[in-house]
Amino acid sequence: FSKVNLNHVFASPYDRTIETASIIVADKGLLVKPEPGLCEGLYMCEKPPGFWEPEKLKEKFPLVDTDYISVFSKHTLPKEGFGDDACIPRVRTTLNRITEKYDGDIMLVSHGAPIGAIHEIWMGEFKYVGQATVTKFIETEKGKIRMEFSSDASHLSDKRNLRPW
Repeated sequence: FSKVNLNHVFASPYDRTIETASIIVADKGLLVKPEPGLCEGLYMCEKPPGFWEPEKLKEKFPLVDTDYISVFSKHTLPKEGFGDDACIPRVRTTLNRITEKYDGDIMLVSHGAPIGAIHEIWMGEFKYVGQATVTKFIETEKGKIRMEFSSDASHLSDKRNLRPW
C-alpha cells in the first residue's frame, strides 16, 4: 500500500482493524479515524460493543485520530436484527456521512458483514470477501460508484484459508 494515494483512513474501532489501518498509514502522514459505524454486525456483539474509546485506542495505537467525530459511538449504534445484512442501514448512514464530509481517496478497514453491506449499498449485491482482502470502489461522478475489483489478495504472501463466506 506504500504506492496507494490516500487522504483519509477510517477503521472499525476493534484492535485488529485499527492495527491494520495503522500499518497502512504509518508512512503516509495520516491518522486512523476510528468509526463504530464500520464495526461487526451488532448481533454478534455485546451491548454496547466491547471496543475501546478513541483515547484508549490511541494509547495502544498512536496513529489514532482522537479529534475525529465519528458518525456513531458505541452508545449510539442502532438496534439491529439478526444476520449479517442487518447492518446495511447503519453502514449506509456511515458511508453517506463519510462521503459527504470527506473528499479524496478514502480507505475503509472493516469486517465481513459491513464489507458485504458496502457491496450491497454501492453495487446492489451483498458479497462476502476473503479476510484481509481489498476491494476498490471509484466514485465516477457525485453519487455514482463503480467497483474496480473485489476481494483482491495479491498483497498477501499466504492466500490460503481466507474464508470468504
